[in-house]
Amino acid sequence: MSDTRFKETIKIIFTNQTGRHSWIRVLAVFIAIVAFILGALWIDHIALLGFVIAFTYFDLVGYEGLPAEEKAKYPNPSFVVQSYRVDQGMFQASLIPIMMMGFDVFMVIRFLLLHFTGVNDLLYRIIGSYPMPMDEVITWKRWTILGWFKHPLKRWQCVIQAIVGIAIVVATLII
Repeated sequence: MSDTRFKETIKIIFTNQTGRHSWIRVLAVFIAIVAFILGALWIDHIALLGFVIAFTYFDLVGYEGLPAEEKAKYPNPSFVVQSYRVDQGMFQASLIPIMMMGFDVFMVIRFLLLHFTGVNDLLYRIIGSYPMPMDEVITWKRWTILGWFKHPLKRWQCVIQAIVGIAIVVATLII
């Protein structure tokens, strides 16, 4: 990785879309690091938070980091997004064996439940400081559990779905 590309990646990690430093992005990185450390040393369920934030950060850095000249090469911008989604899926698939080796299958199930209820996308919007108008129509969430049955979804439905996913995971940790 060239020095310039490294600096661009660091900039994406710690600044919002307007180019200003974002305290919420810095806080998310800090929480992920602490979650991994505490998860490895003390309560392994805390590491789940680290994995969720790491995946969300991969999405944030990967999508925001797509070079404009790369996007401009293709007449259909969805091609670039689709090829990025392959990278995203491979990163997610690489996290699964790490969770299996370091923790257990239930960690993987919880991680995937959070993913399929859209928690990562909600975190993406929160960490990325993107607006979340609740009446916005979401046409691309067919892969979520609610999206399998109802399409398109409104933003408020996606938020409720994510909250339900978090509640289910928390309940499984308590029980």
